[in-house]
Amino acid sequence: MVFSARAIPVILMVLCLLLLSMVMAHGQRDLVNIVTLSEVAERIFKEVNRLAQENKRLKEQIILLERSAGRLEELEGFFEKTTKLQIENVKEFADQVQMSRKNRDGLATTTENKVFSFIIDAALKYDTDGDDSLDDDEVSKVIDQVKDIFGESVVVDHERFMKVVSKNRRISNIMTEFNHMQNDTSSQRIFEINKNL
Repeated sequence: MVFSARAIPVILMVLCLLLLSMVMAHGQRDLVNIVTLSEVAERIFKEVNRLAQENKRLKEQIILLERSAGRLEELEGFFEKTTKLQIENVKEFADQVQMSRKNRDGLATTTENKVFSFIIDAALKYDTDGDDSLDDDEVSKVIDQVKDIFGESVVVDHERFMKVVSKNRRISNIMTEFNHMQNDTSSQRIFEINKNL
């Protein structure tokens, strides 16, 4: 193949253009890569900024949670102390209730003894004829006297009282029978202390 002198510059130009197009294609590819990498870098930069802000927000949340945890630990300590105090207070209260019941029972026994003594004194006082025995009128006066002095705090069983007196009217025998009945735990008592007052 023979090329004419005119064809050589054209061939050289074509070769140069071909070479130039390859260089340009390579440059275009590099330029596209650079633009793409630039866009990717910009997205990464935005994502890094967003993650940095999110990290900052999370750190603030961690600080708030640590403070809340500290407060919760304090509250837990206070709750434990309060619970312990309540348990101690309940125990003390139970002890006080038990002691109050003992005192009430002791007071009731003391009051019963006083009422019993008062009945003896009233029986002796209202034995107007001095025969050391009580008739029905004198018994009624004794019962009325007990009711007047002790009011609603002492409940006298009038029927049982009269039943004991009718068996044996002597004051000493009546008082002995009363004493036995008061010491009996059954429902045969002559009088009761009203504990509801």
